[in-house]
Amino acid sequence: MKHLLAAAAIAAAGIFGFVHAAGAAPSRSVRIDDFKFHPKRIVVKAGTRVTWVNRDGDPHTVKSAKGHFSSPALDTGKRYSVVLRHKGTFSYICTIHPFMHGTVVVR
Repeated sequence: MKHLLAAAAIAAAGIFGFVHAAGAAPSRSVRIDDFKFHPKRIVVKAGTRVTWVNRDGDPHTVKSAKGHFSSPALDTGKRYSVVLRHKGTFSYICTIHPFMHGTVVVR
């Protein structure tokens, strides 16, 4: 069963190596509050799970500029996670409030 789950996780990673909330990985959190991402820029190692948590009263999304990851609308208290497996700089916005910007740097 573990092998099937691992194969499914690898298949879900696709060409860019992004896996949505899979397996045990180092983690970092980004809080969404007061119509801002906190912190606005984070630096992580490849393989880190990044989780955005909406602490705001309004719904928000997390969408990378190049479409590598994209969340549904997150209501208050909801979260969205991805495991970032490839190095690079990934800018993202809230599509509901496009003035909200953030960046994840993967080293």
